[in-house]
Amino acid sequence: MDQTNNFEISASTLAAMIAIVTGVGFSISILYDLGYYAELGYPFSELPTTFSDHVRSCINWAPLAIMVVLGIVFPKLIIVRLERGLTESEIINSSSNPRRTQIIRHFPYIIVIPALSIIGIFLYFMFGDRFRFGLPMFYFFVWLLFSGLVQYHPRIIARRSKCIIYLFMFGPAVCLLVYYTAKNIAYTDLRDKSNLTTITLSPGTTLKTRILRSLDRGFIVHDPDTNEIKFIALSTVSSLVRQVNISTNNGYFKDKESVNANTIKK
Repeated sequence: MDQTNNFEISASTLAAMIAIVTGVGFSISILYDLGYYAELGYPFSELPTTFSDHVRSCINWAPLAIMVVLGIVFPKLIIVRLERGLTESEIINSSSNPRRTQIIRHFPYIIVIPALSIIGIFLYFMFGDRFRFGLPMFYFFVWLLFSGLVQYHPRIIARRSKCIIYLFMFGPAVCLLVYYTAKNIAYTDLRDKSNLTTITLSPGTTLKTRILRSLDRGFIVHDPDTNEIKFIALSTVSSLVRQVNISTNNGYFKDKESVNANTIKK
């Protein structure tokens, strides 16, 4: 009987986790789309998007999110192994000078990274888009610094639950990261002249554009000739044609051999 209760608790916990992950994922998709369309200059309220369109946008941000998580987790696992599984307090207390060890270990996270982030934001406002691709991480770390400063007090820490503290710290930081990452991706897409698609409309007219988004009700495209963002209804599209460049990867040494051979022939 106890085993059945344990299974029921585990099943309910799993169902709650799935619901939370689904809700968070959908919220991130909405925020990602807001940032993307904001950079396009297309009002989000005017787009004929559906629920499935926002769910489909997970395909755009999920691979990048997975790579970021793996890029954080793998080095952390290596560091934990090198430190023999000791906790932060155990490492500090076991050193000959705990105070100095604590300062050295926390210095990059408290001083260096926030300072570089503030400088990066300043450089963006001074010199423009050449520094825009660092903005997501700059805003992320600056918010972590701000939230730490306004919450780092013994009385606040004692009276406020850890869930609220971490939610206030990482919730807005992740929102800033997602929103400005989406704006950067849209910025890059607008300037990418490759992978153009020839769209044949029902009356027989053709349009050579870059498809930015595929929606349930049509396509959002960028016309490189007129530099316009257009919505093309799916009912008016007759065909889509895209030219594909097929190349073979022969490896580094094979490419070096072909370069040397061509040089010798010349």
